[in-house]
Amino acid sequence: EVARPGSLFCVGDLKQSIYRFRGAEPDLFSARCAAAAGHPEDQLFRLGTNYRTDVRVLEAVNAVFSRLMTPGFARIDYQNEDLLSGVKGSGLSDDRPVEVRAVAQKKSRRAEEADEEADEEASDAVREGRLVAGIIRELTDGHLRFTDPAVAAERAARGLSPTVCFDDIAVLVRGRNSTVRTVMQVLKERSVPV
Repeated sequence: EVARPGSLFCVGDLKQSIYRFRGAEPDLFSARCAAAAGHPEDQLFRLGTNYRTDVRVLEAVNAVFSRLMTPGFARIDYQNEDLLSGVKGSGLSDDRPVEVRAVAQKKSRRAEEADEEADEEASDAVREGRLVAGIIRELTDGHLRFTDPAVAAERAARGLSPTVCFDDIAVLVRGRNSTVRTVMQVLKERSVPV
């Protein structure tokens, strides 16, 4: 019973430790979980099923983070119960694997931001924006269709196209800085709505 006097109810996800830059202290949550595991009167529930994300994305996330998130590096052992499982596919007509594309940085971001005379055409942010714009254009060229009947019906009911469109895509960024502004500008220049 959660509401009994003296009880403590905690909710958290160590994989969300990206919020450390906002003052989160994942070590506190990790210590609390470890303490709960050693006491039979404490209950620890793990929610490892994701109902929104394509299974292929979850498998890729598990493959990457099970190698990166180790006790020695990230103070989390991303194994077994921490692995995510999914229950749905994307409903898309193509079953291409998840891709990870990287933009090799020419110099550090700090050096680039400090360099007032940096050549914008050759900057990492411009090249990153071009890559993102190209991927979005490729995904929205009309060839990628939603074929799952339930997804297609839901889209039709909402007046949406049966093909992937700009509204189906989100570009996730860590924070709003000069790099993000540059990427947004490149997307606009390439007629990708922002």
